[in-house]
Amino acid sequence: MKKHYIFFFNIRLLIFIIIFSAFNITQVFAQTTVTNRIALANDDVEQALSGKMYFDSSDLELGYDDFDNQRNQTVGLLFRGLSIPQGATITNAYVRFTADGSSSGSVSLRISGHDTNSGTAFSNATYHLTNLPKTVAVDWSLSSWSSSNTYNTPDIKSVIQQIVNRGGWASGNNISIIIQDISGNSNYRKAYDYNESASRAAELVVTYTICSPEIPSPVFVLGASSNRCPGTIGTTYTANSAGATGMTYSISNSGTGTQPLINAST
Repeated sequence: MKKHYIFFFNIRLLIFIIIFSAFNITQVFAQTTVTNRIALANDDVEQALSGKMYFDSSDLELGYDDFDNQRNQTVGLLFRGLSIPQGATITNAYVRFTADGSSSGSVSLRISGHDTNSGTAFSNATYHLTNLPKTVAVDWSLSSWSSSNTYNTPDIKSVIQQIVNRGGWASGNNISIIIQDISGNSNYRKAYDYNESASRAAELVVTYTICSPEIPSPVFVLGASSNRCPGTIGTTYTANSAGATGMTYSISNSGTGTQPLINAST
């Protein structure tokens, strides 16, 4: 009777192990932030409502510009040499401006990116910015600005993500940001451009996570170790011990860069 009891107990224990050997492993990966400022005089430009391009402005009017009847205009910003790997997961991104004067009044802008593998120098062709293929857009309703203070756009990670997801994107490529006035009024915010102050020109700030090689659907193998790439700050993997009486998983820091190893064993 005692032997039968031990036998059934072991069977139940085996079933318990098989069922509960499916469990979750969560990995947390470090983030990297890169900051790139406008680097050349012709990399921050204005396009008038008429389509005429302006490369020699002493500042950037975000919204309405009454100079030369430019009116409700579009601004182009080319950020060069961004160290963001292809396929990185963008967790936050924004453009930072420094106010060149104080102003208030309702201003609404639409921010998108040039949907290309690497942004190129702006052209003086009429409606050059309007005619560029664009990414998804993010709208921005601006608060009042005070002179010399810095102001950030809303999070434009969806814009940057669309660009770095392109097959032709590579670390060191350029990104162009297009900012269109959609206010329909004569209000504006004035920001420093490169011509007026190179040290206070616009900056693109991007935070991302990455690991390589990327394995979108991890496969857990008994007695094997593999690098796992989550592509996000935290990812939960589920391991199943089909055909085994039990499995043990551990995470070590012996992987490459930010890639921990997931070690499987019986």
